[in-house]
Amino acid sequence: MDMFEIEKLIQDPSFQNWVYHSNPQDFALWEKRIQEHPEKREVVEVAAQMLKGMPVQEHGLDQEEIHQEWEMLQEKLSQPSVSPKRENYHNRKDQWTLWIKVAAMITVVMGVGLITWWNQYQTPPRALHWVEKQNPAGQRSVITLSDGSKVWLNAASKLRFPEVFSEKKRTVFLEGEAFFEVSKDPSRVFKVHSGSSTVAVLGTSFNINAFAENDRIEVALASGKVLFESEGIAEKVPLSPEELLSFDTKNRQWAKSQFNKDEVLGWKDNILYFQDASFEEVVKKLERWYGVEFIVRRKVPVSKGFTGWFKQKPLEHVLKGIGFSSKFDYRIEDKKVLIY
Repeated sequence: MDMFEIEKLIQDPSFQNWVYHSNPQDFALWEKRIQEHPEKREVVEVAAQMLKGMPVQEHGLDQEEIHQEWEMLQEKLSQPSVSPKRENYHNRKDQWTLWIKVAAMITVVMGVGLITWWNQYQTPPRALHWVEKQNPAGQRSVITLSDGSKVWLNAASKLRFPEVFSEKKRTVFLEGEAFFEVSKDPSRVFKVHSGSSTVAVLGTSFNINAFAENDRIEVALASGKVLFESEGIAEKVPLSPEELLSFDTKNRQWAKSQFNKDEVLGWKDNILYFQDASFEEVVKKLERWYGVEFIVRRKVPVSKGFTGWFKQKPLEHVLKGIGFSSKFDYRIEDKKVLIY
């Protein structure tokens, strides 16, 4: 059975989700399928255009407009066309044109059944206009979403969100770290997708740390309640205020614990906080915070853990404090920091 037949594509809920960007797992699934079958891309694009062309109103499909669309399509297909020469019948372009007409006619025939099925099971959402906000290293920002929710986006992080949320759900995609204050709306769940993991809430405040290089995702709940789910976890994991969930993205294991608010949430108030941090952890955080690159020329790595905090201090002030405690020297050259 060929999954790439137009009528099958249009009826496939996962394909609909790919067309309307309404489910990250289905979107990734179809992106992979298209990469594996590049010869089917044209068929997929035709089906997507047909799907987008179906009239959608606030309360479902407009039957009269659909009927008119079918009649117009049927009329166009019935118009005579110039017949190609016999020797060109196997020309790919001519075959494709003929195939499209046949597929379109099949769609016309099954139109009534498809409309009934569509109204009964699912009405595709209107296409959303997506916005992407990306902070480089050394820059943080605050974003207000269309529902009034606020997002503090950390440095070296990216947030993708609709300019206006749909009427049924609120979905955003995060790479890096962000703190969310979600406006309450019992009718629309707010979901944050990061990789294959999802945090779902109705109205609450929480932090997500999901930098790819860390091989883990951390969710810290400040208020309200959230549910964490990810591929490889059978159940949804609830979190209560002042709980932190740490999820290992490699072995798919998770654990919950209490957390230090200054250490986990202080960054959104411009507080740079370290708690028994290794030199490697200090370097990663400073590179993101100040937008610099560290070059380590010490023969012996700095191994002693560092604890301390700085609020809105310049890089040199921070390096003096850490260098004195951890016993290393440094030199700042433009956007590079030499450690020796």
